[in-house]
Amino acid sequence: MNTIVFECETITPMFCYGADQTKPEIRAASIKGAMRFWWRALHPDLDIETLRKKETEIFGGAGDSEATRSSFTVRVSNLVNISEVTEKLVPHKENIRARSIKSGSFKVSFDCISERQDTIESLFYLTSILGGIGKRSRRGMGGFRVKKESSNNDNNYPNIDLNYILNHVNVVAQGLYKVSSSEDKIKIDSDPNKKYPYILTIQIGRAIAKASDLLKDISELSHKHNCWYTGSPTRNDPRFASPLYISAIKNGSSFYPIITALKPKFPPGITPGPNEDKSGLYAGELI
Repeated sequence: MNTIVFECETITPMFCYGADQTKPEIRAASIKGAMRFWWRALHPDLDIETLRKKETEIFGGAGDSEATRSSFTVRVSNLVNISEVTEKLVPHKENIRARSIKSGSFKVSFDCISERQDTIESLFYLTSILGGIGKRSRRGMGGFRVKKESSNNDNNYPNIDLNYILNHVNVVAQGLYKVSSSEDKIKIDSDPNKKYPYILTIQIGRAIAKASDLLKDISELSHKHNCWYTGSPTRNDPRFASPLYISAIKNGSSFYPIITALKPKFPPGITPGPNEDKSGLYAGELI
């Protein structure tokens, strides 16, 4: 087994918990669950049966006859200067608040078999870029950034651009995505039109000086452009996770939204037309 250790820093509030839902906690299970989600989202080329088989080989799970062990383990340690505060869970609404981890640093260690090391490393970087951990991670919360591998004695944070993201995407899913310079985005090379959520495009938005301002913009625009293509339009609709994933990254002293559009898989009986899609308007106001 090989061990990889990463130094991480929170950049937006983390609303993640263990058994005690009032005590925020950075959990290894949350990190592994987020990595599993993005691994699935990066494999539009696989049919459901093959997807499940390959996923089980990496992340573990129940097979046809017996349980399969995960090819790696995750540990979270060395939590330093962790600041817990009561924070607005929905930034444009004053009355929805919860305890969160606002700032601090921590280590994430992976023990993995050697043939999976590159995949696990790139997948962890992508998890920090495309999403986050905990509640409201589709709307910029739970964000963290990852330093270069600590064994290299180099504590610089990488500069994140589309080519940097694509390099890691190609480690996890070689040749399925490309950078479209004319559209300034990463996009799927050939859409197989499968019926599960997978990544269609990735864009980097405009620079914003403060994380709080970015989160407020994300939240307000989500409300402004609410539709089936950005989540359940009303409280009376079936619960539906937004196929538009907005995360936060930090380059230098500025914050940027990462806008990842997933293939929508609407609830049974829901068939919104393309004319109802406001996701482009949402993304456009962040770019």
